[in-house]
Amino acid sequence: MSKDSSVSEPPAGRNRTPFARLLERAIGDDSSIHAVLLYGEEGGQRDSFAAELAQGWLCAQPREDGACGECKPCMQFSRDAAVDLLRIAPSGKSRLIRKQSIRPAKESDEYPVSEFLRTPPLSARNKVIWMADVDRLGLDAANSFLKILEEPPERSRFVLTTQHYSAVLPTIASRAIGVPCEVGTPQELAQDFGVLENWEELWALGSRTRLERLRSRRESWRSLAESLESLPQRPRSAALSVSESWREIAKQLADDDSVPSRTAHCWVLEAVALWAVEGGWRSQAIQHVLESHRKVEGNVQPSLEFDALCTTIVGALR
Repeated sequence: MSKDSSVSEPPAGRNRTPFARLLERAIGDDSSIHAVLLYGEEGGQRDSFAAELAQGWLCAQPREDGACGECKPCMQFSRDAAVDLLRIAPSGKSRLIRKQSIRPAKESDEYPVSEFLRTPPLSARNKVIWMADVDRLGLDAANSFLKILEEPPERSRFVLTTQHYSAVLPTIASRAIGVPCEVGTPQELAQDFGVLENWEELWALGSRTRLERLRSRRESWRSLAESLESLPQRPRSAALSVSESWREIAKQLADDDSVPSRTAHCWVLEAVALWAVEGGWRSQAIQHVLESHRKVEGNVQPSLEFDALCTTIVGALR
């Protein structure tokens, strides 16, 4: 954030990458994040980020910056022999992920996700599903996988990757924290865009494309950042006022970018979720935000859901 900005910095270090900060928030035992969708070009940072996250969730004694690299699960991971990790990828001429990869099927020797998650971890902290090219889920497979994501078994975590975010089913994407991986460091972005305000750095997630979108509607996004910054000091009686201001921001974004109102409301909720994770909100509050995003992504009326969410969290963050 620029020095003359009125919005103070949300917690966490400016010099760490957005993914590093997300990793720290995600791998802790008390984290409410159970699924992350990494999207970007194949073979780049996306895949290395996926590996870091998978190992961090497996690690028996993770540090603040990720896996320890020394425990039994980490050693297994380094040898590509992690017993609590299941990797799923498209196969066959059609390059699809089929239902038999998710649920048991006759005449198939695949080890499906549902069977893998039926038992607790053998040596790691969590059982981890690493699904590559999640946009290639067949319809039946996607429906089966969605049921697992909706009610994930205890100690289950999901690392999802794709090169084509727009091709991922919205119902799948809405149940994961989305992270773009064509990332640059804050210093690299500052060279191209000038000084970044902290909310820009947070919500851009290192993506030049996202930062350009934020800059094009800077006043709307700054208003949201100011609202979130003041949220811990707001009384419960201000809940509907906060909801109204967020809905007004979503309406302005929808009008300016010529997108459906529901899409703009989801943008706002995604930004709130990232702020909540970065700011160390209580796990229950973060879960409320993620659940609201899922509902609005579906068919729930955005205005009603915003009112319900703000009524739940405003006054509860003190």
